[in-house]
Amino acid sequence: MTSIKLPNNESALHFDGERFVPCGDVSDELAMEHLHRYVAAIAFVRGKSVVDIASGEGYGSYILSQAAASVIGVDVDPKAVAHAQARYQNNTLRYLSGSCSSIPCPDSSVDVVVSFETLEHVSEHDEFMAEIKRVLKADGVLLLSTPNIDGYNELRDETNPFHLKELTQEEFKELLGRYFKTFHIGGQAGFFCSSLVFEDSTADRETNHTSFSVFAQDSNGQVSVLKQPPRSAYLIAVASDADIDAPVSSFYEGNIKRNIISALEGGIVERDGWCLDKDTHIHSLNDSIRALQENEKSLLQTNSSLSDKCSALEDDLQNKKVKIDEIEAQLSEYQLHNKKCICSRLVERLRRCCGCSK
Repeated sequence: MTSIKLPNNESALHFDGERFVPCGDVSDELAMEHLHRYVAAIAFVRGKSVVDIASGEGYGSYILSQAAASVIGVDVDPKAVAHAQARYQNNTLRYLSGSCSSIPCPDSSVDVVVSFETLEHVSEHDEFMAEIKRVLKADGVLLLSTPNIDGYNELRDETNPFHLKELTQEEFKELLGRYFKTFHIGGQAGFFCSSLVFEDSTADRETNHTSFSVFAQDSNGQVSVLKQPPRSAYLIAVASDADIDAPVSSFYEGNIKRNIISALEGGIVERDGWCLDKDTHIHSLNDSIRALQENEKSLLQTNSSLSDKCSALEDDLQNKKVKIDEIEAQLSEYQLHNKKCICSRLVERLRRCCGCSK
């Protein structure tokens, strides 16, 4: 078994006894999608001359170079070319600057053209296909992938701003049909799955193909048997002017921990229980707040009533004070008048006793 270690990466992938290592800062799902395409392409590039258009970071071209006679990685960005040249070195591999409209290869010089996730980034699809046909040999093969506009955008909140021209599956077929006599299209979808593959199946022994069915359940619970996953995010095509067999269907198993879904579901159940407890506590607190608010409202009403009563009592007291003042004034006047009368009578008596006329 050949073992190959690419720089600054610890994970590995296996294919037909060979070991390749993905590089690049990508998520697990995105890495699986890209790596699956390249390892599946190895079956078409063994001993062939290959051009990988839009080679980007470079690890895809490097994977192909493990089996191909020669690989040229082509990218429009000089920085990407320099990076790939420095990081991925192989005596069967080189990187050149070029574009979809100007592939740096002579006419009819290449056995296989590989271009994954490039088509949607250019608007001139016909010019791109014509350039591919120019560099391909008469019996050459094209491996081309592009997002399936329906499946790819289904779970996205907005369209990809870097995609200039996306295609439906029918539009993809029409484009390929204009330039190639034969083509096969497969759908690529990333999903958690259980594979059921019989090693001693007749199909596997005689044709080296593994037959399998896709059981897909819709939102209404209806299960259908399909030839490929519904709502595929990507379309993968193998095209040629020569007669070519359909590629082998395959699964790619990434570095995803076993039982991760069960673990996630358990965590979700635990979180939901915690949220339910918190919701119950919040409802209880809200009930207490409403009771306090009602109590406060009652106290405010009572306070308002007491304030009104106090105000009425103060008015009544003030009125009574006024009346008391009036009575006291009357009493004082009465007492003074009474005193005057008594004094007058005493004076009269003294006069009579003294025999005074006055």
